[in-house]
Parts: sequence; C-alpha cells; structure tokens
Amino acid sequence: MNYLGIDIGTTTICAVCINEEGQLLQSKTMPNTSHSGKSFESLQSPHSIFDSCRKLIAEMIEQYRDIEAIGISNQMHGILYVDEQGAAVSPLYSWQDERGNESIDGGETYCMRLTRLTGYPMATGFGLSTHYYNVVNSCIPAGAAKLCTIGDYVAMQLCGMAVPKMHPSNAASLGIFDLGNMRFDVEALRKSGMDPCILPDVTKGEELIGKTKDNILVCTAIGDNQASVFGSLGENSIIQINIGTSSQISLVIDAATASEHMECRPYLFNKYLLVGAPLCGGFSYNILKSFFEETAKMMGVKEVGNLYEIMNKAGLEGYDKAGEGLMVDTRFRGTRAEPHIRGSITGISPGNFTPQNLIVALLRGICEELYSYFVSIPEIAANQSPIYAGGNGIRLNPLLAKLLEDTFKRRVIIPENKEEASVGAAKAAMLTIKNNKK
Repeated sequence: MNYLGIDIGTTTICAVCINEEGQLLQSKTMPNTSHSGKSFESLQSPHSIFDSCRKLIAEMIEQYRDIEAIGISNQMHGILYVDEQGAAVSPLYSWQDERGNESIDGGETYCMRLTRLTGYPMATGFGLSTHYYNVVNSCIPAGAAKLCTIGDYVAMQLCGMAVPKMHPSNAASLGIFDLGNMRFDVEALRKSGMDPCILPDVTKGEELIGKTKDNILVCTAIGDNQASVFGSLGENSIIQINIGTSSQISLVIDAATASEHMECRPYLFNKYLLVGAPLCGGFSYNILKSFFEETAKMMGVKEVGNLYEIMNKAGLEGYDKAGEGLMVDTRFRGTRAEPHIRGSITGISPGNFTPQNLIVALLRGICEELYSYFVSIPEIAANQSPIYAGGNGIRLNPLLAKLLEDTFKRRVIIPENKEEASVGAAKAAMLTIKNNKK
C-alpha cells in the first residue's frame, strides 16, 4: 500500500506519495497565494486552498491506485470559521496576521490584554489572539459555528464532515491550551469573554476521522512543525532545524517540560517538542534581497537575474572572511514575547560594510538566533546528536548549512526528502493505521 501526505504551507501546497518502507515515490507542488486587506492582516482563501489540495490528491490517485490513507499537515496558529454544515464562512487568518498587536483604545495590545486575562502567554498570529480581536471588534462572520485550522478544514471537506476535529498539535498552536490535560482551558477562555463552544473537539492523538469518496482513509491534520520533524529526523535523533519563511528549532522529549525560552508543544505518538521559533527566519534573507533590489533599481539596473543565486554565491565566496566583524540581529519582526524589539546591524567599520559581508552576517544572525534557544536547555545542548536540517532556506543555500555547523559545533544532516512536512504527514498516517491494526 501507499500513503499520501499533504502539506498546506504559507506559500506552497505540496503532495507526496510514499510506500510502506517510507520511500518517496512522487512529489507535486502548487503555489498558495494570499491576499491582504488592512496593513495588519494576512489572509488566504480556504476555498482556493482546498481546490488545490483536491487537485493534487486526484493527480496522485490517478498515478498510484493503491493508496490506503491521507495525512495532512498545515501551517500552524492560523484559523478560519465554518458554519454548521462545515462550509468556510471566512478567509484563513494566517500565522502572519498581526491584528493581535493592535492597540486597544491606545493602550495595551489585544495580546497583552488576553495574556493578562487568561494567564497564558499570547502572541499575535496565534489563532485565539486573532479570534479575541474579532470578538472584541464584532468581526465574527455571520453563521460561524466553529473555528479550526486550515488542515482541519481540508480534512473535513475530504470526508464530507460538518464538524471539524483538531489534533493537539494544532490546538496548542492556537493558544490558551492546557498541555497537562491536552485540552483548551475553558475557564480561561470564559474569563476573556470568549465562548468555548466555538472550539472543536480535540482528539487524544492521531486518529482516522473518515474516508474520501474514493474510500481512502483520512487522518487528523497535524501541525507542520510536528510533521516536518517527524518526516526528517533519523532514528534516535532529537534535534531538527527548519528554515523557510519562518525558522524553528525543535527538540524531541519524552515528557512535557517547562522552559522560560522555548515552547513545549504536543508532538506525535505520546511525545513532546521543545520549540524555539523566531518570527523571521528565511524571511530575513528576503528582506536583504529586497534591499538589494531597491538599490539596483535606484542605480538604474532593470534586471539583475536570480538575485538569491547571486547572493548565495557571493556569501560562499566571502565565507572565509566571516563577515569581518559585521553583526546582524535578525529580530526584524520582534519576538513572540517582545513584539516591539527590532533587528539591527552592528560592528560597522569603514572597511567591512560590504554587500558580501552583510550577506554572511545576516545568515549567521539567523543561526545565532536559533542557537540562543538551544543553549537555554543545557541538558539537551550537552547531547551530541547531529542536527537534521530542512526547509528551502537551507537546501537552496549551502552557506547556511556551513554556518549552522559553525554555530552549533556539530554535524548538520540534510535529509534526502525535500518536502519534510508532507512526508511526515504521510508517515504519521501510515503509523496511525498500523497502530490501529494492533
């Protein structure tokens, strides 16, 4: 039998097919376009996303007939609203949506107030931060019966369900989640003025929730962080780094563990993750690319070719100079705990402020921000496990892998499977079925 994995990312949607040995048979990708309204919004169309998923699945089924199950992973934190029939009645408010950082009456932000009212640290982009803003400002769409993640929505649509089911990995990403009891904190929600009834049921773990019209089993959607880790880690390895639009360092642990600097999240199959998640990651490199584009435009250069390739080549050539003392703090969007912090360039001297040094220094800044999370857990930092690294930010830029090895002082392994999250979703679906047969 074969298994499909669908990963609904911020910019792309990827489908893979794997066999029972976990070998990748096929991979297909489509763009995921978004639209925005107000300056603080980040919105996407759930209808377009589902249509893309359905098309990718149909293409895979046509090529591989013996498909037993579909696993789904999705960009975390974001939400949409569905009515009593399970139809979407809102856009997808993505993890990049910043309405939670808007000020209430010129004072504290919505996230600050929600944190104060509930006792849970809330950040902008978290689904319940977005929902809280919508509640306070009477923005809940007419007919909304439940909220869910985009993965939950796609899963329920594939099965013809009217009510979403949510895996703990997605539920925890929305915020106000009781990790000890694996459920939303109903009392904390009520204290903030939010009605818990709009939340879907949270599953105990990985479940088969239904079948498609082609009689293919569908599993509960899981968070892309968890899926990416599951799809890339080698046996007995515990450290995974992903750099794409955002960046994350994930550490696999056996029991829920409190950390001042890292977030403890539900993982898969009764394990947990400690996660450090800078808000920019690979987008930092995009900021620098845009700066170079604007500079070229100002100088009258109309076409510069593939600027990423040019930057990557220049960075590699300047690797030995190590930025010549130039340093870049890549917290351009702040942090979840301190959203108003901004990035910086320091250590500028008369001779080191060059485009090449700036490329190397910015990439090192991405690595150092991830490393700051890692060293905050001494017992794991002492573990000599190699780092499994994924995401296009690393795969398309060899210098970034070199700088990770320099920063973490350990080997970096880049798995053969390029689409870690979709492969992880497929593998999770396969293991869920095997566990159900025991």
